[in-house]
Amino acid sequence: MFDGLQRAHLTEARNIADPVVVRDIARSLGFEVAAFADAFDAPATVQAVEADRQHARALQVRSIPALIVRETGARLVNGTRDDLAAQLRRSLKHIA
Repeated sequence: MFDGLQRAHLTEARNIADPVVVRDIARSLGFEVAAFADAFDAPATVQAVEADRQHARALQVRSIPALIVRETGARLVNGTRDDLAAQLRRSLKHIA
């Protein structure tokens, strides 16, 4: 679903903030539409998403994907694979 949403947003310029678009993507991926809509609209889902958003804000996550090294509290900055690997190596040195 994540990949489908990303593709729709970034490649197809679809409005993934529109629940109709989200349900259409779910349908195209083989989800059972009624069950998906029930789960999508459920209060428990809304609460879980809000809890995740609050957690992300507390960790200062502003984009995805994000990688956080818990032991050091370091937040890695987006970059090339080599750059991320170097950041991770530096962070891990503080753990040992």
